[in-house]
Amino acid sequence: MKITTRPCATLTLAIGLALGTLPKVGLADGLIRDPRIRPDTQLTVSSSDPQLDLAIARSVDYIYDYLVVGPQQYPTTEEAERITKFRDAGVPAVPSLWGSYHGTPTANATGYRENFCLRDVAHQTEGAALLSLNEENIDMLTRFAFDALQDKRVEVSDPNLDPLDPWASARPKSFWQEYWTLWSYNFYGAPYYMDAGFQELPAPLELLEKVYRMYRFTGDERWLSQTFMDYGKQLLNEFANRYDFNGNGIVDNRGNEGILPTLWEFEGASHIGDNELSFSLSPDEQGGSLVIDKGYFARLGVQDMSLKVRFRNGRDDYLRVRINNLTSATGEAPILSNDYLFIENTQPTQDLQLSFNRAPGVTLTTLSDGKALLVPGSDYSVSGNQVVISKSYLDRVISNSSYRYKFSFGFEFSDASQARLVVESGSHSYADAILSQHSVTLDWNNLQDVNLALDFSQTPTENRDLYRIENNMNRVVEAGDTLGVQYQAILAYEQMLRAKAQLVNDSQEAATLIAKADQYRASARALLSDFQTRWYDASQMTYARAFDGYGNAIFGWGHENSFFMPMKDLLEPGTKADAYLSFIHDNSESLNEEAKTYLPEAFFNYGQNDRGWYWMQAGFKRFFADRSDDQVIKTYPEIAFTNVSNLVTHMMGFDPNVPQHSVSTLSRLPASLGHVQVANLPLGQSLMQTSDYHREIDSLLTLRHDGQRSTTLSRSAGSGEPLTWRAQFIGSYPSLYVDGQALTASQISINGVTLSYVDLDLNGGQSIMVSTSEDGTEPPVEPPVAWTPLTDLTPVSQQSDWGSINLDKSVDGNPLRVGGQQYDSGIGTHANGEIIYDLQGQYQGFTAQVGVDDEVGANGSVRFKVYLDNQLAFDSGVMTGSDDASALDLDVEGVSQLRLVIEDGGGAQQMRLVTTDGGDNINFDHADWAVPMLIQNGH
Repeated sequence: MKITTRPCATLTLAIGLALGTLPKVGLADGLIRDPRIRPDTQLTVSSSDPQLDLAIARSVDYIYDYLVVGPQQYPTTEEAERITKFRDAGVPAVPSLWGSYHGTPTANATGYRENFCLRDVAHQTEGAALLSLNEENIDMLTRFAFDALQDKRVEVSDPNLDPLDPWASARPKSFWQEYWTLWSYNFYGAPYYMDAGFQELPAPLELLEKVYRMYRFTGDERWLSQTFMDYGKQLLNEFANRYDFNGNGIVDNRGNEGILPTLWEFEGASHIGDNELSFSLSPDEQGGSLVIDKGYFARLGVQDMSLKVRFRNGRDDYLRVRINNLTSATGEAPILSNDYLFIENTQPTQDLQLSFNRAPGVTLTTLSDGKALLVPGSDYSVSGNQVVISKSYLDRVISNSSYRYKFSFGFEFSDASQARLVVESGSHSYADAILSQHSVTLDWNNLQDVNLALDFSQTPTENRDLYRIENNMNRVVEAGDTLGVQYQAILAYEQMLRAKAQLVNDSQEAATLIAKADQYRASARALLSDFQTRWYDASQMTYARAFDGYGNAIFGWGHENSFFMPMKDLLEPGTKADAYLSFIHDNSESLNEEAKTYLPEAFFNYGQNDRGWYWMQAGFKRFFADRSDDQVIKTYPEIAFTNVSNLVTHMMGFDPNVPQHSVSTLSRLPASLGHVQVANLPLGQSLMQTSDYHREIDSLLTLRHDGQRSTTLSRSAGSGEPLTWRAQFIGSYPSLYVDGQALTASQISINGVTLSYVDLDLNGGQSIMVSTSEDGTEPPVEPPVAWTPLTDLTPVSQQSDWGSINLDKSVDGNPLRVGGQQYDSGIGTHANGEIIYDLQGQYQGFTAQVGVDDEVGANGSVRFKVYLDNQLAFDSGVMTGSDDASALDLDVEGVSQLRLVIEDGGGAQQMRLVTTDGGDNINFDHADWAVPMLIQNGH
């Protein structure tokens, strides 16, 4: 499949000037009306549900008629001078898509912002790509990535800004702007005058995830441009290090209240509840009283806190609270004498002194600041159980950061215990003198309410009312949505590096890229492992949605920081995921219509297709027949774009991988939908000519699902090389029927859902139907099998005579491939070797495909053996590189030990996997255990 490429232009506003000042097609109602925007053959949908068909048709019309902007069309309605000066200077609009609320067109942009915002356009990318809008996607996302890489920023409010050369007046980025991209652009490619500097922590991470997704969708190599590669490297290194105050690998906002740690914009600080405080004003309004209930301090259970007492209209004061003699529920005292300290940065820095509570003889072994170990003697000193962090060290780290900064010290002791101290540098010097006390000490064994007198004699009348009390340490710092997009961003960059390695001509450079990709894959695995252990509370049988600055888990409903976790594949499949998804479903009715557009993906990801369909219809409602045209256009553009992507990508399971000339499909249609057909799906997109909007598309596909039993995929005539189609179906089928002929099916488990599939070649002009039965009707099927990938278990022991044992790749680090068949999951190892797993009698079946990896050609000679509780249960015989994979299917009910053995040559309690050489030597004995799966008991 040939994809045309071109280099990305330098991103100044002058890039469009070569096109000249072009006519604009736009009227005051915001309708663009340029028919050339639509591709010659646009996406259409027909189904057994007329409301679905109408909603998609109206969504598509709305997108093409109102939301696509470019050099030759612009909705000329917003007349603010900060916008019109670009137009009046002859700067053409850039290829882009509306990415902000689309309300009533007015000159002052009330409820109607002519711009595109980072979060919105990232969420819209898949829908846009399905409508052949690749050029608009790549232009917008390149601008965001480019800005993040610069050490200066254009300020559109600067009175000296030249619309023809805005970078001439760009200013150096501040400490908190470094590595960040802008939040919003106007349609001339300049920062929008409103909220351009807004910062939401998940958004720049999701940008990277979508860059790789678009490369798979389109095959356009511009998605692997140096700008995007550099952006990914900076994001996952400098940015991630800057915003990880405790050094645990999860990005956070480092306590900066101006940076939202989650996409839920109203998360805010953790406020003291109304039931935990009381406020009264004296009759003369010159004073008052404030009482903080002791229950608040008992609930929080920390030693140190700084409370921001906020009064109406911007008057603030501060209260520091110290709790002595704190003990846990088990009666244990804290390891450190402090868990939080505040440094007043308007005063000279002092040494920080604290003590630790450990048994006699236990010593402090290391002290780190989240990035590096402190040097004993110069950075800190220890005497007995007393620790002093030096003034010189604090001066150095604060001078290299910002006047307002939060960092976390990790203490490790010789008895393997650990503790953490959070230190915040800031200023309370500007506070209003309203509170009678600014420091209170309480005793944990005899907690009392805190009673404060208030002095309003110097405070204006409009400020004499309590707004709220905030504890900056008790607010969300690490959020589930940020962790989810960070996990997916790392996986995306790993794949970008592997894709880049396939494009370079230098083998050494390719090897370097692959080695880096391996490191990012390991980092992603570590992040997922941390989440699935530390974020799940077995006593409450639920996941935390966030952690606060003290390191305490935050539970309950968190909007985006709840439902992004399944959306980004973080939840452990099975009862844990099922319960949390039910919790999300039960709490989501109150979400606004924009937030609901995320929900279908979360439920489809874990096989909850009826719920996915339920929440899809929430987005469709905006475009049903009972809505007027005016109601249709006054909404979030995301809804129209995600109506398309939620249908095609998530419910239809359409997943193109254009660079690899492949596509997979999976019907997730609910029982209430008889069939859905989507025609003119673009496969392979690259350049768009801005003069006439001609879009280069390699071929078009038509996809039809009849329930979950039959799928037909057709490809337009005249297309290029064969396309590999993976036709997938939910359930375990020994055979699938290709145009009526039985073909042996393979199985895989994704997020606990068993899928059966066949891989087929689809040529231009060809149409193939695959079904679960010969006549296309639904046959009786065994209840869905609950599978656990063997790679999810940690081996009791493992060894290999050569190389390392790798997950999901061969011993040489390549994709697992045996007999020409590539496998997405498994174990790559080498003879002679052995891997032992403790099954604890929890499984009833074990399946896998075994063979010599194709990377050694016809070489190699290996024997695969499986021992169940030390009894030989499988022996492959000698296999070579010329053999196809051999399947195994074992009963492991009651087995404790699973032992996998690889030899040269050549519910259970425990299983041993053994690989041996074929009796000659171990040269080229690259052994793969592909798709190793355990069947859970009860299935």
